[in-house]
Order: sequence, then C-alpha cells, then structure tokens
Amino acid sequence: MLKGDASINQFIVNAVAEKISSLKTEDYLQKRALEGSREHAISILKKASTNKPTKEDNF
Repeated sequence: MLKGDASINQFIVNAVAEKISSLKTEDYLQKRALEGSREHAISILKKASTNKPTKEDNF
C-alpha cells in the first residue's frame, strides 16, 4: 500500500492523468505563442506603471 491508502492502480491512473494534462498544457501554450506578437507584448509592458509597489504589495 502507498501512503494515504491509495492503491497502485490509483497511483498509476493519477500519474498518467497528470502527464496527459501536462502535455495538453504545453501544446496549448505553444499554439498560443504562435498566435502572439512579440511587438504587441512589449507595447503592453511599456504601458506598465513605473510607480514603486505600495507597502501592501510587497512580501
């Protein structure tokens, strides 16, 4: 038995599901990156405030 009373079968099913999710996420992000524009992203970043973070925004 594994920790938490999970069977080997449950462990394998969860591991496979996590791997599939990871691969789908990677594929999604790659497709989104191809649709994006570096110039557009930089233009948005240039609009960011130059104000220093407030006390509440710091860790």
